[in-house]
Amino acid sequence: MNGEGIKMFYDYINRNFTYATFSLDKSTALNYLIIGTLIYYLVKGILFLGWWQLLVNMEEKGKERIAKQKEAIQKMRDTSSISKA
Repeated sequence: MNGEGIKMFYDYINRNFTYATFSLDKSTALNYLIIGTLIYYLVKGILFLGWWQLLVNMEEKGKERIAKQKEAIQKMRDTSSISKA
């Protein structure tokens, strides 16, 4: 590529892909910061509540499974002691 081709490429980019600029004063920036912070903590809280509910359900199912296993073991012990007697 020669130098003129590169210049034409940059001119094309500057003409077709320029973005509008805007000024941001302190009060608007502060409002955006506050809103962003509130949204962050809202999403974080919702995620924590979801994980907490998931863990509570897993714990309940685990306790039920352990109780069923203990019951099955006790039933096996009772039947084996009856057959020996």
